[in-house]
Amino acid sequence: MADLRAMLEAMNFEAVQTYIQSGNIILEADEMPNTKLANRIKTQIKTTFDHDVPTLVLRVGEWRDIFKNNPFLQKRNEDIKALYVTILAELPDNDLVAAVKDFQHKADEFQIIGKNIYIFCPDGYGRTKLTNNFFERKLKVAATTRNWKTVTKLVELLE
Repeated sequence: MADLRAMLEAMNFEAVQTYIQSGNIILEADEMPNTKLANRIKTQIKTTFDHDVPTLVLRVGEWRDIFKNNPFLQKRNEDIKALYVTILAELPDNDLVAAVKDFQHKADEFQIIGKNIYIFCPDGYGRTKLTNNFFERKLKVAATTRNWKTVTKLVELLE
């Protein structure tokens, strides 16, 4: 992560911070569309480290919205240890959403709200079928998943 931080600083990003070893980066960048910024970072990662990694960019307001709109906290106050969010790179096709919305696996639940999939896994994420790969395959959209502790910490760091 130190090398990644150095690479981003060399790209003239400011206030670069990393959080844990999962590619969570906070930085200040010139105003440009999220996809353009993501592609710029992805290209530089490939050039610098020879790794082709999916890259998603979210703005501060998007993180705040993710944090405040979790239906498993708003309406039911579930244990955050059982909560996750899968963030999609783009809005999925409505027909694909309709095809997956009734999928059931044990006591696990999910709700798709825009580009975010809020997941409740009472038996743990390691035992669910509602994984990042599941949603990428079913919705045909790149995604990344974070546990709620990480979401909370990232929002704290952004403030």
